[in-house]
Amino acid sequence: MNKAYLLSLTQEEVDALPFGLITLDPQGTVVGYNQAEAALSGLDPQRVLGRNFFEQIAPCTRVKEFAGLYREMVQSGQTHSWEFNFMFRFAAGDKRVHIQLAWFPEQQRGLILVQSPSDS
Repeated sequence: MNKAYLLSLTQEEVDALPFGLITLDPQGTVVGYNQAEAALSGLDPQRVLGRNFFEQIAPCTRVKEFAGLYREMVQSGQTHSWEFNFMFRFAAGDKRVHIQLAWFPEQQRGLILVQSPSDS
């Protein structure tokens, strides 16, 4: 799937998506967060927006296979997309998810698509 079109959706359209969607700037600051991700994570979008995803929102992602990969994608200056499974560590318990991570240099935006294994 070409994920670049997700960057052109309105907030209402983003909130209607059946999977979690987090939009990041080049430094990893959250600039978009949809309702499906809020339901999956239990985090209110207003608490997440404007904060660094890797440092402040989901510190469990500060590993080479997630934050490191995102940094490499940004630094490459090329459009990239990767998929992998990941275990999020939440206060309410761990949650295994399928991640699609993408970087679009033209828009200077990254996307994290999050699906529960039953959704993928």
